[in-house]
Amino acid sequence: MKKFIRKDTNKKKRITGTGWRKPKGITNKMRLNRKGHRITVRPGYGTPNQEKNKIQGLEIITITNIQELENVNPKTQCIVIGRTGKQKKLDLIKKAEEQKITIINLKVDKFKEATEKYFAERKKASKQRVEEQKKKEAEEQKKKEDKKEDKKDDKQEEISEEEKQKQEKKEKDKILTKNK
Repeated sequence: MKKFIRKDTNKKKRITGTGWRKPKGITNKMRLNRKGHRITVRPGYGTPNQEKNKIQGLEIITITNIQELENVNPKTQCIVIGRTGKQKKLDLIKKAEEQKITIINLKVDKFKEATEKYFAERKKASKQRVEEQKKKEAEEQKKKEDKKEDKKDDKQEEISEEEKQKQEKKEKDKILTKNK
């Protein structure tokens, strides 16, 4: 592979390492493809067809599930994990490591740490939510029981007042009947 170097990289510090840009100046000798000047990108300089769409000589395959992963040959193919959720990606990574398949689009160690941390925090949060829900339910039951007890007490007070009135009436009747 030829390396195409941008115009004036030897003159200007800020241009180094910024990659290829086509020269567009009217009097630019590089644009005119003159002898003694750097080469520019042209059709003849492309990669050979056998090497196209390969990384480190491995064919790239996009994978979204485990069935597709089983058909991969680790000696001639590498994988790119497509659009999936975190849990599924984690499963695909574990399976790929078992089969010693190269993964291109992820930094595996960082992704594993981040997702495991995420799932651990999520699990803690769900446990806390469940505990809070149980506490709320227990408080609601206590309130209901308290209300029931209050109603019973009110009824007993009403009954006791009625009984008191009856007893007073009986006493009055006794007193009245004695006087006669």
